Amino acid sequence: MRLLLHDPDDASAAWVLEGLRARGVALEPVGSGELLRARTWHHAVGTDGASAGIVLADGRTIDSREVVGTLNRLTAVPPLSGPVAADDREYAAQELHALWLSWLAALPGPVLNRPTPYSLCGLWLDGAQWALRAGRAGLPCAPLALGDAAQVPYPALEERAQAPSAWLVVACGTVFGTPEAEPLATGCTALAHDVGAELLGVGLARGPDGDLSFATATTLPDLRFAGAPLLDLLARRLA
Repeated sequence: MRLLLHDPDDASAAWVLEGLRARGVALEPVGSGELLRARTWHHAVGTDGASAGIVLADGRTIDSREVVGTLNRLTAVPPLSGPVAADDREYAAQELHALWLSWLAALPGPVLNRPTPYSLCGLWLDGAQWALRAGRAGLPCAPLALGDAAQVPYPALEERAQAPSAWLVVACGTVFGTPEAEPLATGCTALAHDVGAELLGVGLARGPDGDLSFATATTLPDLRFAGAPLLDLLARRLA
């Protein structure tokens, strides 16, 4: 079994599902809402390893012993509703996050991307943290305007960051995207390695001189930017 784990309305997930199917690699798509509504969960962690068994509401089963590869695009547990008391929802969501985090971390085979405490699909950093890591990876960085967080609303800080004019996708050490960004490829792969991401989207900004520099990054990239060559790589990696 090969899993494609995704949040609702993930266009990249649908694109990958269709593209890999055409290449003879079948993925089992499972949405975050389906995991939340699962009939049963069994997750055991011991000295000899971990195992998990999930029965979804539609009757499909996920046995971790049968999983040989996973493309993970989950970001968080969906908002809880139903029989959970309002005062208990935050606590219940934290417990579910811990369960999902442990389950994802224990899946065998290649997992693209593995979870971290920051997000279920890898590191989730703010603009300044990404810029710091990008600079350490050797990437030139576009100006990032910061203000007094006590006086400037957080959305205003985000609006003052330079918007990307191009995107690259780093997948398993290979960079896909616009050819003119090739000089930044080494820095992009170093950044992906630094944050432990098998899949990383890197947003680039164009300066007044026309040169490209780092603007932002995400462990939930729009994979469609990379096109068919990325699908070929994923087919090999998950086969």
